Amino acid sequence: MSIHDNDIFSYYVLYICLINVVEGLASLQNAFSVLQEWGGDPCLPAPYSWELIECNNDNIPRVTSIDLHNNSLTGPIPKFLGTLPNLKQLNLGDNQFTGSIPRSLSKNSKLKLSYTGNPVLCTDDKSCKGSGNNKTPIILGVTIPSVFILVIAGVLVVRHNRNKASVPSHTG
Repeated sequence: MSIHDNDIFSYYVLYICLINVVEGLASLQNAFSVLQEWGGDPCLPAPYSWELIECNNDNIPRVTSIDLHNNSLTGPIPKFLGTLPNLKQLNLGDNQFTGSIPRSLSKNSKLKLSYTGNPVLCTDDKSCKGSGNNKTPIILGVTIPSVFILVIAGVLVVRHNRNKASVPSHTG
């Protein structure tokens, strides 16, 4: 590849990344009606950037912070938020998010993630439905066979005692 080809490739990669960010933010906007007033580029021009979003001051500005707290947002947290490469802060607090926090967010050590005040949000694997923490099948799997065995043993003991009582004793 020549230098010119490398430049074209770099711009192509940058273009694909920007398309993904714009598409992701558009899907966020579509998912939550409170964000319908967003339009245009989220970072440019700087005085008219989207409310609730902050961008860095690089030549090509990137989304670095999204503050969605206290917007009555419901449903699962959009997974695409974890794909924003320059996101440093995400505030999802005081909403009604459900489900679990996407791994792309919870495992991102560069991200300051705030999600307090979401009473039905599953914040760890132990509290999530279907996470393997449900002990009901184990309890039923042990209890039902145990009760069945005790009932059979009781029936056998009663039959044995009846048979013993009905057999005449031989005395000579």
